[in-house]
Amino acid sequence: MTVAAAEQVRYEVDGAVLVDDVDFAVTAGELVAVIGPNGAGKTTLVRLLAGDQEPTAGRVTIDGRPAGGYPPEALARRRAVLSQQLLRDVPFTCRAVVAMGRFPHRLDPANSAAQDAAEVAAALARTDMAEFADRTFATLSGGEQTLVALARVLAQDAPLLLLDEPTTALDVHHEELVMRVVKELAAAGRAVVAVLHDLNTAAAYADRLVLMAGGRVRAAGTPREVLEEALLSEVYGQAVRVVDHPFRDCPLVLVVD
Repeated sequence: MTVAAAEQVRYEVDGAVLVDDVDFAVTAGELVAVIGPNGAGKTTLVRLLAGDQEPTAGRVTIDGRPAGGYPPEALARRRAVLSQQLLRDVPFTCRAVVAMGRFPHRLDPANSAAQDAAEVAAALARTDMAEFADRTFATLSGGEQTLVALARVLAQDAPLLLLDEPTTALDVHHEELVMRVVKELAAAGRAVVAVLHDLNTAAAYADRLVLMAGGRVRAAGTPREVLEEALLSEVYGQAVRVVDHPFRDCPLVLVVD
């Protein structure tokens, strides 16, 4: 089932076209990684899919309805967003920051304060941040703040997750932890869209890749279909080789000197 879709979407601001004629869809149960060089339109696409920006042309839907047509709380129950622009000087505890993800559920008669607390604790534990629950968010490192922000997204418990660079500033252990969690969420039936810069992380974990450049989709498909040497070398302006990963069933992208 298609959870979110963009149909011939265009977005321009101040005369600059940031996204141009993009078709995109994500279904329940899959992880789609959006890849491409800086300025390709990846973050703009995420904002459009989230309903945070209205397309200049075309249509964006969530569960078959225009994304911009939902009341704020109804939209927040359908999609959760991890932005790369975090408010890093927030003077609240990490527990309070994660609890903000429970706000859309406050009017649900089936919800309770006990359930909220349990969801917050579970999200902090899942992102390896339980011991930081009572630390002030502003005192954390950039990577730790990313993990807490992801915990907020998990606590929101939405069927659509839109993650803009969820592995930013993470060490290798936590990068793998985050991608395993994201993959598990997709396998459990969520629809997940993640903007990733690391092509090998995308190849290892994503069901499908969408390669963007210049605001357009240049290729879409499985990692083996999209990660093609000539195309990547052209799009990134850097010669690469694509080989089989030595112990994972996926391609491995290597930079050529």
